[in-house]
Amino acid sequence: MPTRFQDVVHRTIDANRYASKKTLAQGMLDIALLTANASQLKYILQVGHQHEFYTLMVTLISISIILQVNIALFFYSRRAQSGRSHPGSFILFIF
Repeated sequence: MPTRFQDVVHRTIDANRYASKKTLAQGMLDIALLTANASQLKYILQVGHQHEFYTLMVTLISISIILQVNIALFFYSRRAQSGRSHPGSFILFIF
């Protein structure tokens, strides 16, 4: 009778499932980054010009958000052009 450890060792890795989980995890991290950037931007705008580096921080955070959205749209358009797109792919690849 095989032990549980032997069952785990002999199990094969499903590459498609791994890739799907990896893509989903990357998308969630991208959403977390966008949320953090938006939160920082909100804080800086609330503090206003009292903050020592107000202009610099607003500029850099805005550039970060703009670049992130542009990259997401670029990858989505490339995926749509390749014909591998399906209705749910926009949610996974927007960020």
